[in-house]
Formats: sequence, C-alpha cells, structure tokens
Amino acid sequence: MRRAIKVRLYPTKEQIKELDFQFGAARWVFHKALELRSLFWKKRKESTFKPDPIKRLP
Repeated sequence: MRRAIKVRLYPTKEQIKELDFQFGAARWVFHKALELRSLFWKKRKESTFKPDPIKRLP
C-alpha cells in the first residue's frame, strides 16, 4: 500500500529562484526526451521504452 504525505513549503525569495531554475531544467529534460521519442517514432514507426531516451541525454 502506498501512502502520500503532503508538505507545505515556505521558501525564501532566493530559494524560490533556485526552485524555479530546477523545475525549468527538469521540464527541459522531459520535453527533450519526448522530442527524441517522437523523432524515433517518425523515422522507424517503432515505440521506445521509457528509459531509452534518458540514456541519450547528456
């Protein structure tokens, strides 16, 4: 059985800037992996496993 815990954070202005940067980087990586999967599908008409695109990212 899985449990969830909700936590409320009250970051400082400096921490907000850092969190925004980290979330932006994570969003970029996700979209890059999605783009790679899409290109792979267009070229080969095959699906890829989820871990495959992550291995190709720097």
